[in-house]
Amino acid sequence: MGGSRALCVDTDALVNILALDALDIALNLLGVTRSECFRLRAAKPQILKAAWVENQWPFFDREKAASVVDDLRLLPQMPPDDLLDALNVDGIDEGEALFLATLSENPDYLLISGDRRMLEALHGSEDIRLAKVREAVRGRVILFPQVVAALVRKLSLRVVETKIRTGLCRHRTLKILFGSKRPTEPDHFREAFESEMRTYASICGEDWLFPL
Repeated sequence: MGGSRALCVDTDALVNILALDALDIALNLLGVTRSECFRLRAAKPQILKAAWVENQWPFFDREKAASVVDDLRLLPQMPPDDLLDALNVDGIDEGEALFLATLSENPDYLLISGDRRMLEALHGSEDIRLAKVREAVRGRVILFPQVVAALVRKLSLRVVETKIRTGLCRHRTLKILFGSKRPTEPDHFREAFESEMRTYASICGEDWLFPL
């Protein structure tokens, strides 16, 4: 694999972006198309059946989302076993390991993830093998809050907030970013986003993430 930009999207982030009906907008912001976007094999079964999806988005249209996911690609080949073995640690699940290993082998690939535990596990280990993965993927990991902020800049705060409120969203990060007061004040969103990003920067460093 390798040679052109592609985007890997972890399932949790994918569900949230689909719930916001913003997949194509997010992909366009990153300069990729659906055919250049990779998802996990388990993404479609989870979208159709997993309880956590409904817990976060009570009115999530599972069938519509599953039809969109059909347009996304599965990784054409598995990364080397030694990379997967190195990433087999507490805090990094199987799908995250697959994507991180894939990124380390493909310098033009990006990853959208929303998992703080993954970052803590990746950056908290002194294992030299994980250190090599950290450096290999530096500057190519995008966090879900970054995607939300980019959507707010593209669509407006009110448009994104309306999607979240009407969907009765219970996602922790989105509840923090948009708060309980309606409508969300721009200053609240900005301060909440900056606070979230400071927390992530304390884990992985200021320049480790992709600048979106």
